[in-house]
Formats: sequence, C-alpha cells, structure tokens
Amino acid sequence: MYKSKRTRRNSQLYRKAGLCALACFTLISCATPKKTSTSTKASTDKVTAHKLLSSGLCKEFKGRGRLNFGKKQERFTYNAIFNKETFSLAIDVPFKGQETLILPLATGKKVEGTLYKKISKNLVAANHLRTKNILDNFLMQNRLLFSDIRNVDSNYCDDKCLPGKVTHFSDGKLVYSKQMSGPFEFKAEFSRLVANEYKVIQLHGLRKLKNSQKKQRVLALDLIVDSCGSI
Repeated sequence: MYKSKRTRRNSQLYRKAGLCALACFTLISCATPKKTSTSTKASTDKVTAHKLLSSGLCKEFKGRGRLNFGKKQERFTYNAIFNKETFSLAIDVPFKGQETLILPLATGKKVEGTLYKKISKNLVAANHLRTKNILDNFLMQNRLLFSDIRNVDSNYCDDKCLPGKVTHFSDGKLVYSKQMSGPFEFKAEFSRLVANEYKVIQLHGLRKLKNSQKKQRVLALDLIVDSCGSI
C-alpha cells in the first residue's frame, strides 16, 4: 500500500517535469530567431539595370582576357575604348602580335578589325559558312547591347532599352540574355562591381541542347578589367 502511493507520487512528479520541459522547449523554440537566407536578392527592373551598366562600364580600360571559339582558346592582354561610335579592342596575343576588333554601335556599319577579318577569312576558306553566321550573329548581339548601354539616357528606359531578359542582383552583378537565331542564345554577365566599376565582363554565345535544359558554350569573350581610365 505504501509502495503504491509512493509510485503514484513519483509518476505525478515525472509527468509535471515532462510538461515543464516541453514548455521550456516551446518557449526556447519561439524565442530563437530563424536563420535568414543569405542568397543575393535578384530583380528584373530594367531601369535600375541600365543605370548600373551605364555607370559601371569605363570609357577606357585595360586588362587580361580569353577568347574561346569552338575548341580553340586564346589568352591575351587588351586595351579597350567604349564611346558613342564603337566598342574597340586592341588585343595582344603572346608571340603572335596585336589584333583588333572594332564593333560599330551605329546600325548599318560592318564589324572591322584584323581579328574579325582573319577569323572570317579562315571560316569562309574552310566552307564553314554556318559557323561564320553564328559568329556574325554573336557580334551583332554585342553591338546591340553596347549600343543600348551607351546611347540611351541612363535616367530613362522604355521598351527600346535592353530588349532582352535582364536580371541584376543586390551585389551589383548583372546578367543579360537574348535569343539569337535558331537554338543559339547570347548571354552577357557583368560582375565584381568595385567602386562602381565592373571588373569582370563575360560575353557568351550558347547553344541549347536537344531534349535537355542544358546549354553548350560555343563562343566566349571574357574580359578582366585591371585598370579603368585613360589608357
């Protein structure tokens, strides 16, 4: 009889202790702040994106770069000039000398420069006319993008400004994409915004693979900006 009463008393004490522990756990859980996501916020507002690009690209800059075309790759140093008329690159390839690539921003004018002429001539000689068309389309998308960035007022943007898909992030990174002919897509990425200047510019031509969401890079011009200002 005595043991039975003591057992019931212990059981009640354990029950109360369990309820207290549950209450404490609930209070601690409610009081502990939830971890917030550290992912960078993204926006598709074209006005803000255009302002970032207008102010973040230098008129004159130099640095290091890499050109990928099919299976070929060239590393180089470069000087660049970005004005109302053209986006021009003077490329120095080790042991090969200097090449130039000049993208006129006005419609109706042709791409110029020794680098473009050399690549185009080789493609035509090898009867790779489809590849040359892809190259021309890729360069045209570059011309249109840089023309929009330079020629449209940074405080104003309508449907004629940055017509492709554009996404910018809270850290300043900006990604622009636009459909090319057929299964090809043009993609430009501007990143590492330091002191209101983009330090990395990546211009890519991508091919959408059949029966897949993946994309294959067929053309790429990557530029690292080492210094901005007078060349």
